[in-house]
Amino acid sequence: MMKNYLVRICLLLTACTLLLTACGTEGSKLPDLSTLGKVVAIAREEGSGTRAEFDTMLSTNQAAADAVAASTIDVLQQVGQKKNAIGYLAHSTQPQELAAVKVLKVNGIEPDINNISSGKYALRRSYYLAYNGELNPLQEDFLQYVFCAGQKLVAKKSIAVGAPTTFLSSRVSGKLVIKGSSSAAPLVKELAQEYMQLNPRAQVSVVVTDSSSGLTSAIRRECDFAISSRELKSYEKELLTSKAFARDAIVLIVNRQNPINNLSTKQIKALYETCNEWKSLN
Repeated sequence: MMKNYLVRICLLLTACTLLLTACGTEGSKLPDLSTLGKVVAIAREEGSGTRAEFDTMLSTNQAAADAVAASTIDVLQQVGQKKNAIGYLAHSTQPQELAAVKVLKVNGIEPDINNISSGKYALRRSYYLAYNGELNPLQEDFLQYVFCAGQKLVAKKSIAVGAPTTFLSSRVSGKLVIKGSSSAAPLVKELAQEYMQLNPRAQVSVVVTDSSSGLTSAIRRECDFAISSRELKSYEKELLTSKAFARDAIVLIVNRQNPINNLSTKQIKALYETCNEWKSLN
């Protein structure tokens, strides 16, 4: 009788421990936020693939956003200048650009390569190259590079979609114009530079806009490839062919003076929809 009683007590204590651990991961007690005052939630501009994916992942419309940033650099500048600001951007943003801000854990999970690859980190997405119609020889050569030797470079900056393989360029001459996402454009610029070293007869220019503008340009045949940091919409899929060339994630950033290190997805959603002051998160 006593043995059964002790077993039940042990099981109850174990269950309580697991419950407390889970709660701590989802939304642990935050530090004192009273000195931060009002929330300055910074959203990306309409047309941004990062904004579209953020809305989809968190089921939000960012109704309480206080400011709009026109690019990744703009987000970094605004958050770096305001101690009460929060923003979001691509995980592939270079470390030196993050000097004035702090990257947060989400649901207690660090946004590193291993956690993004394994699916532990919640805010994951892909980068796409999209094109209209049949590929000409130069377009085909560049795309083949991206998915062969180019994956080695992708793996240094983000997460590769496949293992790098040998690439022999056909060395066809011509010009390529690529337009789109400010989040993925830095990676595509590096891919373009490496491709031109392998094929000196090609000229590849990358124009930074946003995902929607890039896709519209591809539909209108104003560029050879569009860069998108969001999944294509149904009508875009009907008009364009798209291929994911890298995987990445969206990370949350705050000013280095902000004492927060971790937020749950529910708390992030609240900051962009209902919270007026930081202390209301507690």
